[in-house]
Amino acid sequence: TLIQRADSSRESLYEILDRHQFNEIFYDVKLRKNSYSQTVIDRSMHHCTMFKINDEEVPIVSQLTLNEELDIPEYCQKTIARYNQINTIIVTAGAKGCYLYADDQLHKIPGEKIKVADTVGAGDSFSAAFLASFIKDKDKVKATRIANKIGGFVASQSGAIPKYPDEIKALVSG
Repeated sequence: TLIQRADSSRESLYEILDRHQFNEIFYDVKLRKNSYSQTVIDRSMHHCTMFKINDEEVPIVSQLTLNEELDIPEYCQKTIARYNQINTIIVTAGAKGCYLYADDQLHKIPGEKIKVADTVGAGDSFSAAFLASFIKDKDKVKATRIANKIGGFVASQSGAIPKYPDEIKALVSG
């Protein structure tokens, strides 16, 4: 969503998506004040196969794309029904953990017990860890668990790009 704030970058993104074939397209909605529209979100959701959203964004996106405010399980079911190319929905929920909706099942991944230092970068590290793990093993539940641990680690550190200890690096590298 953020890259689509400018016409030129939005047009470039859709040109790439329209010209090339991808096995998976990951879309992290990232709602920021005055930087999204129903059209941008809907169009992006029509292109993606994997969709990440946080629990605070669910009511907003639900209203924009489905014309009703839904809880997480209903939102996931109705979103996949509307955007039938989406095969994975991840809803991050901070200290509560996250949810993975895939193969008609909702998985609840508990939150990591951490002392929050700085949440900047936690969502991006979650996404990167999920994708790195998923590409390696094709196991969405495992990838979500790893992403949840890494996102929690980043939130427990100061700064968006902390130094990763070997035990955290090993989660993704295997």
